[in-house]
Amino acid sequence: MPTTKARRRRRVTPVSIIEEEVEDLETIFVTWCDPRSGQSWDGPMLAVLVRGDEAAAREAVRGLSDRIAEETGTYYRVSGYPAADERDLHLSGNEVVEV
Repeated sequence: MPTTKARRRRRVTPVSIIEEEVEDLETIFVTWCDPRSGQSWDGPMLAVLVRGDEAAAREAVRGLSDRIAEETGTYYRVSGYPAADERDLHLSGNEVVEV
């Protein structure tokens, strides 16, 4: 009888959930400011850049804040943006980390 490897339990993180769910994912940023306005937030949010238009980006991340909270115990605001808009977003500086 062949031996089987014990399956390692995969650690669930906000990023792993996004990578699993978002089909047209380009990149993810953790930011402490609103990517459109540059205004500071009280806590971190996840800006998800997706191939496609604004509607596709919003649809790609719909429900992810709740799913991440359920699976990790921590709430993160998740917002989707078209990857083509990256230059127009506030995604650089000390308050932003690309994942």
